[in-house]
Amino acid sequence: LKKPVFHFNELAFGSLGRTMISPRIGMQLIGLGLIEAIADFDILFQEDTEDQNKDDISGRVHWVEDKEDGVYKIGRFGWKAEQPTVRQQVAAAFLGDLGITSSLFPQENCPLVQVECGQAISGGQPELDERVLDRVTLYSRYLSVPASRFESVDDYRSGLQAFIQVGCAQCHTPTYKTGTGHGDF
Repeated sequence: LKKPVFHFNELAFGSLGRTMISPRIGMQLIGLGLIEAIADFDILFQEDTEDQNKDDISGRVHWVEDKEDGVYKIGRFGWKAEQPTVRQQVAAAFLGDLGITSSLFPQENCPLVQVECGQAISGGQPELDERVLDRVTLYSRYLSVPASRFESVDDYRSGLQAFIQVGCAQCHTPTYKTGTGHGDF
């Protein structure tokens, strides 16, 4: 399998028109609560919008609206850091991946070209019960990182050294200390 070819058959809501697709492998859910628990200051400290340190990397924080309070916060989740909290990421996934509306995303995700989608019978307003959203958020927030697969400390150190040598650590901070108020992190 060098280049997959995708076909869409029996589309429930009509033609996709000239929609471009970008198949992806689903994102990891492990450790989301740990990412949410990183202090804003620590993330902002890594920002280097003008490449002041001359390493050819100009990292920028993505500021996004928190749908619960309307305040712009650091985007931490999603393909391009477009969600600020685990709860909002869960609600966005329900809408984007499953087409299920919630209190955070109450509008159906129907592109204009998909007229049949806009006319489909709704499962409620919103479709997702708050209790279910809370439970899936709790699960997603506390799904722990599995035990290390390294068989020895030397294997771990070798991997970390490679991570640093090839430049990954310039963008991806190898270690963060999480904040307080997020359970037992």
